[in-house]
Amino acid sequence: MPTASLPQVTFGINAFISSINNSIANIKISIAKTAIASKKILDLPSYAGNKILSLDQHLEMFMNELIEQIRTSTFSHETRSRV
Repeated sequence: MPTASLPQVTFGINAFISSINNSIANIKISIAKTAIASKKILDLPSYAGNKILSLDQHLEMFMNELIEQIRTSTFSHETRSRV
């Protein structure tokens, strides 16, 4: 009876399934690493936009203060040195 060949076939299938499971695990790890790296890159434009908005707000506050000082004739030496 060919029962001796049956465990070899089963062993071959188990090894194949094990290999597939290992490959899937490696692919999942690669996908996770890629997602983390991509998030850093994709968040960069948002960070730059927020930084530009912050700088614009600081510039606007400075200019408003400067205009108010000129308007009220309190333009001091300190303000001139900041310009």
